[in-house]
Amino acid sequence: MASLTSALGERACFEKDPENLVQRATESLGYYAGAFGRYREAKILGPLPGIQGILTLASTYENTGISLQGLHKGFQKAGSLPVLHLCFDGHEDENDTVRIETFLHYLEKKNSPGLFFRNMMQKEGSRS
Repeated sequence: MASLTSALGERACFEKDPENLVQRATESLGYYAGAFGRYREAKILGPLPGIQGILTLASTYENTGISLQGLHKGFQKAGSLPVLHLCFDGHEDENDTVRIETFLHYLEKKNSPGLFFRNMMQKEGSRS
């Protein structure tokens, strides 16, 4: 994993220093364990260059996803990336689509306010 991370450089999705994952997991979750919960939470708490927001998906019936969603709120720090937690049960849910669109809209507005304003103006102009 380390040699692959080195070869991919900034495009690598792997942790440059796996010990940092262990440290972040312990600091945020203590001894919590289950279904890669420690990895999943530690990964989104670490440095993620080029990432503007995180979308997590879990089965409605997966206890780890539900637990992490609740625990995450307790250790978000100022300046941390926005996270949208979604659960699914195999049925299409219009609310999930709206939540994703709203989240993407928020990220666009937050990260490119000038671009967001220009896009809104273009949309308004095309409605006339």
